[in-house]
Amino acid sequence: MATSYPIHVDRLARAWTEWKAEAGLMDFTDLIEQCLDTVPTAPGNPSVIFLDEAQDMDLLEMSLARKWGEAAGYLVVVGDPDQNLYQWRGSDPEAFVDPPVPAEQMRILSQSYRIPRAVHTAAVRWIERTPGRTPVEYYPRDADGEVRQVPGTWSQGEVILRDMRQYLDAGKSVMVLASCAYMLRPMLSRLRAIGLPYHNPYRLAAWAWNPLQSSRRRITPKDLVLAFLRLSEEGLWTADDMRRWIAASKTAGVLQGGRGTLDDLTETGAVDWEKIHNLLTEGAIEAGLGGDLGWLRSNLLASRQKGAEFAIRVAEAHDAETLAKTPQVIIGTIHSVKGGEADVVYLFPDLSYAGMIEWIGRGSAAVRRLFYVGMTRAKETLVLCQPATSRSVEL
Repeated sequence: MATSYPIHVDRLARAWTEWKAEAGLMDFTDLIEQCLDTVPTAPGNPSVIFLDEAQDMDLLEMSLARKWGEAAGYLVVVGDPDQNLYQWRGSDPEAFVDPPVPAEQMRILSQSYRIPRAVHTAAVRWIERTPGRTPVEYYPRDADGEVRQVPGTWSQGEVILRDMRQYLDAGKSVMVLASCAYMLRPMLSRLRAIGLPYHNPYRLAAWAWNPLQSSRRRITPKDLVLAFLRLSEEGLWTADDMRRWIAASKTAGVLQGGRGTLDDLTETGAVDWEKIHNLLTEGAIEAGLGGDLGWLRSNLLASRQKGAEFAIRVAEAHDAETLAKTPQVIIGTIHSVKGGEADVVYLFPDLSYAGMIEWIGRGSAAVRRLFYVGMTRAKETLVLCQPATSRSVEL
């Protein structure tokens, strides 16, 4: 029986299909379909195929995996239906166990090595109410853990930060999670204002969540600030240090002989003092010796000032060592940290308008799985924040 789509969806599908045909292109679904029809074995003709995160695959992808697994002779499929987060794109949390797997071929990993008892109790109580869910029993690790509430909402970053200090001071890793990225903006704004380092190691391409990352391909704000501070921290710049921060600086007030004299920095190690004095103004040298970040801020090119501001604030609020270290705070959407963990997790219970429609309609199972994933990132403490609006769930 053919599936009936809304008119606007059908029109989009027709237009997309026609455009691909005219351009001679295939999208991801086309590639899967072609492999299912014409490619008998997986690339490399493996004898064993190991398939992880199978709960996020759709029926088409799972059909191809089974076909290639049969040709390989051995297929290992690993997944957790409770952690399916991509049903919105067509994934089926039960696809990898439907048709049912023979009991002798099924292995249930019943021991968690992350979740303590208190977090396990809260998470299981939440996910057990999922419509149509197949019950699976597993056990927490041998630690009490803690689940607590805090009065702050996603719009009250300062309240959350005050509560968070106790964990940061104790050296704990802290994760701040929301169902939608816009709910993280107030917290990001406060973190940037006070120079508190944060990152999202699971979404490195998201620059807003990773303003302090380094790169081999370009000089990042973190790199240039650390390069400038090296003189006051370690006693001498290297040629690479000088090239990094000088390239981002105005010529006037920094260089004596113009930017062309940077060509003199051909060595790879420390630069001798005679060369430094010949190249830089006395003001630049004094600022470098004193680690004067205010001077660096005022002498950066206009195009680099905004990007470098947060790195400068972090170094001013703390020190170069803190700027160089991996941040304690992880921030992102629940989708972005799937597979991740932290000692402490702050979880906002709010939904977008579309999420709320899903929650009160036929999509409550997807919403329950989403927040279940958020809750189970906590290794020690789960902190449940207050809802900012009526569009929220009661965790």
